[in-house]
Amino acid sequence: MPEKRRETLADRVFLKDPESGRVSSLAELTGGSPSLMDLSASWCGPCAELTERLNTLQERFGGKVRFLMVVQKGDPPELQPGRPGYPIYILEQAPAELGIRPPEVLPTVLLFAGDGSLFGELAGLYPALFYYGVLADLTAR
Repeated sequence: MPEKRRETLADRVFLKDPESGRVSSLAELTGGSPSLMDLSASWCGPCAELTERLNTLQERFGGKVRFLMVVQKGDPPELQPGRPGYPIYILEQAPAELGIRPPEVLPTVLLFAGDGSLFGELAGLYPALFYYGVLADLTAR
């Protein structure tokens, strides 16, 4: 009998596709790939700057890391700052230990390893090179 896969944190984060209405776990959406979750809000100026930085990094890491923007219910995806080159999802449900309902600081980036565990949390806006280094560490794991 095959061994049952242990539930991960990514299995307990549920996101809704605003276009199709389909709700999926982060684990389903990333398919075992490392992921970067960009928590943004339409009223957040620094979030627009982060989106620009992440769009550039997605070109470099897009094949190795799954990028997603996540917004709170009631914050329309079409009003998000900047234009992410990665998909936008609406947060449906997340474990309390992630503290993302809503996050205390915006922008916030959550990084998940390919095994679905939380790799890191970055609260606030950092230089693009800092995000590059963290993504390099994530993909080297």
